[in-house]
Amino acid sequence: MPPIRLDRNDRIWITVLIGINLLVLVNATLHDPRVGYDAADHLKYVETLSGLRLPQLKDSMEFFSPPLPYAAPALFRATGAVTLWGAGKTAQILNVLYALGLTLAMVAICERIRPGNPRLKTSALLCLGMLPVHYKSFSYVRGEPLLAFLVILAAWLVCRWMLADAPAPSSRLRVWLMVGATLGMVLLTRQWGVFLLPAIVGFAGLLVLRGRRPLWRTAGDLMVVFLIGATLSVWFYLFLRQTSGSMKAFNRPASPSFTLANLPDGFLSGLGGQALFTEPLRPILNTQLAPILYSELWGDYWTAFLVRGVDTRDGSYMFGGALHLARTQDPPPDWLTTNRESMARYLGRVNLVSLAPTALLLAGFGFGAFLTGRYLLRGLVRAASPPSEDAMAVSTLLFLIVAATVAGYGWFLVMYPRADTIKATYLLQIFPPLAILSGELLARLGDRSERAYRAIMLVLGLALLHNLPAMVTRFPIW
Repeated sequence: MPPIRLDRNDRIWITVLIGINLLVLVNATLHDPRVGYDAADHLKYVETLSGLRLPQLKDSMEFFSPPLPYAAPALFRATGAVTLWGAGKTAQILNVLYALGLTLAMVAICERIRPGNPRLKTSALLCLGMLPVHYKSFSYVRGEPLLAFLVILAAWLVCRWMLADAPAPSSRLRVWLMVGATLGMVLLTRQWGVFLLPAIVGFAGLLVLRGRRPLWRTAGDLMVVFLIGATLSVWFYLFLRQTSGSMKAFNRPASPSFTLANLPDGFLSGLGGQALFTEPLRPILNTQLAPILYSELWGDYWTAFLVRGVDTRDGSYMFGGALHLARTQDPPPDWLTTNRESMARYLGRVNLVSLAPTALLLAGFGFGAFLTGRYLLRGLVRAASPPSEDAMAVSTLLFLIVAATVAGYGWFLVMYPRADTIKATYLLQIFPPLAILSGELLARLGDRSERAYRAIMLVLGLALLHNLPAMVTRFPIW
């Protein structure tokens, strides 16, 4: 990444960056690797891979997931240096490195949008750091943390590549290899990474329409880069087709067709009612998309990070579906202790307090759509400090990444319409680009009104302080 010159005004964003990554480190160190969404199956994947073979359905329900996030933990496990628990802890510590790389890539992108401007960096990092889902997801043994890092890294590399002047042949080859290898790793991390590809194509198309890049050279570059990425990753998808019958294999059957009729009643229209602010935990919100996604973004709807049970007979943790089944026994078992009631009240308040930060993120998404439309149709947006052509282009790519991922996730929900497919962690890759867009909106506001900017930052800071307990695991390793 290019050097970023620092001065006294940079102390705030550096403090925020350090704070985010320290909190990730605390959670990755403390959180029990056996706890999380489908945690047992992710650990079974590591165990199978440590035997130098890819898992199939009989080995792990996560057999359809690409192997890159599990490779290093499996290698440690294969050497006999660590137990399976230790391999899981290795994956969690690696998540700390991915989180650090992610925030540094965000800073580099912010520097490209507003060179030497600390306000955007501070705002963007705060918009990411206020999200409990960031810390929860980076505590788990699963692929989304690595994917989120690789997607924002790819965004930075694509901006450097497509917004640069025509490179020399040797430099062009180096760029092809760097971008293509990154895309290959994206596709070997989680299937969600495929949504990055249409965003890149759309971005390249906009640059061609604006005359920034010649059509045929751009098309040729994309073909080479995608070919490199496919060469690195297609073997896994061919393995899926050979062993499971489809490159899109999953651990449950898909709906026969893509139609909204697949969705259960209230899936799109349900708003949660009073329970959203009093008891936003499973199974209260049933199959309502927006309330569950909101409660997962700011809390722990599926009860695998903050809401815990303990079997007092042996001290083992209970979480997720097992905790729910134990709680609903009649009468409840006397050996179960849980913090569910107190945590439900607190998370209800978190959901209420988080309405303002959520409005900012939604405004950031709308702002990205506005910039993209203006970039395509009318050129630069007039502002107190007009952004450069490159800044507009970078913001456009970030919006396309968010939009393509949301659209792809929507397709997934229609094809697999069950409540347990509603997890904010599945959208982890959109939050860094969305945070930058929201940060740019705040920075634009600050250009016009310093008082309004400070007022909003104060509101976000107070919300963060209130929500801070929701960002620390309740499943420590002891």
